[in-house]
Amino acid sequence: MLRIITPAESSDLTTLDAAKAELGVTDSASDIAVGALIRRASAAIADYTGHVWGREGLEQTERLKCSRKAIVLDRSLALAVSAVVADGVTLETADWEVDGPLLYRLTSDGRADWCASKVVVTYQAGYVLPDDVPGGVEQACLLTIVAWRAARGRDPLLRSDSSEGVGASSWVATDATGALPPQAVALLEKGGHCRITVG
Repeated sequence: MLRIITPAESSDLTTLDAAKAELGVTDSASDIAVGALIRRASAAIADYTGHVWGREGLEQTERLKCSRKAIVLDRSLALAVSAVVADGVTLETADWEVDGPLLYRLTSDGRADWCASKVVVTYQAGYVLPDDVPGGVEQACLLTIVAWRAARGRDPLLRSDSSEGVGASSWVATDATGALPPQAVALLEKGGHCRITVG
């Protein structure tokens, strides 16, 4: 069970100034519309990557059996574990270690099973947004904003349309990328920003 102790202050993956510069907008009359684009594009990227990008304080409670080698933490971005409590006893930092999203129990002999019925992990995960967002993720957000703004009023599935005499039209096939433009998807995939499920 995951409980949010401190919600993220922002979920925006870019700033208003950066988005306006990318769109070539200088007046303040469009701030509300651009801000809405930022929020929508940021939400679409969060959905696609499977990450909550904003930094949050979290408390995760696990009910365990003695054979479990690692606890899988629900959040793994910019992870900072501050406390691990096993059956009411706060463990020393030397008694556990984090490897990616995995929390291991340590003994003098190395990694051991979690022999506790209840483990509570307190940690922070995510970035202070929008200042600390990885560059590739912010660029994906900006690309999405520009593509959505340019697509206003167009058929979203129309890929190309030829003049009379040629008579050819083609449409974008729907797929798992949803509304994100291909360039944004490529940045997120190549940058390793999509969540990998740990079994």
